[in-house]
Amino acid sequence: MALAVTSSLAPEWFTPPSQADEAEPAGFLLAPLSAAGFLNANAAVSADRYGDAAMLVCQEVIKGWRNVTVDGEAEFKPRLIASLPPVIVSELATEIIGRATLSETERKN
Repeated sequence: MALAVTSSLAPEWFTPPSQADEAEPAGFLLAPLSAAGFLNANAAVSADRYGDAAMLVCQEVIKGWRNVTVDGEAEFKPRLIASLPPVIVSELATEIIGRATLSETERKN
């Protein structure tokens, strides 16, 4: 089978499940995870460093947010990602890794 690579994937907005029922849910602009980011996250997981893996992918992939205020700041700044609540970081990391992982059907094709 030929390998088809699309390198110009655009960032997409994602609302964490814990925010879905909120009147103004938080949204995060997620870019695709790089191959290096994916491999580094897998290495961290292999070493039982799940928090490091989650933060690593979030810091690489989050490019913006809406309806999020951290320490009084509503403007997105990469340094503020580390201050997000753990449940949000976990939901974001799960989505990011899921987007970067091939499904069973994709692996078979």
